[in-house]
Amino acid sequence: MRTRTSAAALVLSAGLLAAGCGAVDGEPVASPSASASAATVAASPSTSASSAPATAVVTATAGVGEQVKVSVEWGPKLLALGDRPDADACQMPGSFMCQNLLTAHLNAYTGVIEAISEADAGDRYRSSVEQIERMVADARGYDADGCAGDPSAGDDDSSCEGYATGVLIGALTLKFDLETDELKAGLG
Repeated sequence: MRTRTSAAALVLSAGLLAAGCGAVDGEPVASPSASASAATVAASPSTSASSAPATAVVTATAGVGEQVKVSVEWGPKLLALGDRPDADACQMPGSFMCQNLLTAHLNAYTGVIEAISEADAGDRYRSSVEQIERMVADARGYDADGCAGDPSAGDDDSSCEGYATGVLIGALTLKFDLETDELKAGLG
């Protein structure tokens, strides 16, 4: 149930960025701490107090006229998602460990959206925002199909594994999208 809330928050953020708005969850982005707090609260799972997912904290800021390369901060964080000890948890897509891993990825994607929004750079990162929208669509499919906790989620006729893979593989894809968007924007 909480994954749906996380996905909805990400979709809303991505949609606002794609439209050129500097807002998250319908609120103008005023400061890094305010926007990061909103993302962290929106993306925090309620499944267990011991699940403690990675939280998205935004540190990239830009002065007036300064262009921030979001990949400098978020590229290594996205790569690190694949190095987690539970990185293979979604071999069993219905498992609690898979849910936690998906939540960690969604939290990171929220952080990327926050950094793009804070830098007022939605136009420069259009491909990255589109990639996040695809991953959120997979998260929504995972939630809508009831994959979380479903012992048959890994069966051949289940779409759950595909949804989970879409969310997870997106981290590496997103890193390259960020870098490509920056090259296209002349941020070299």
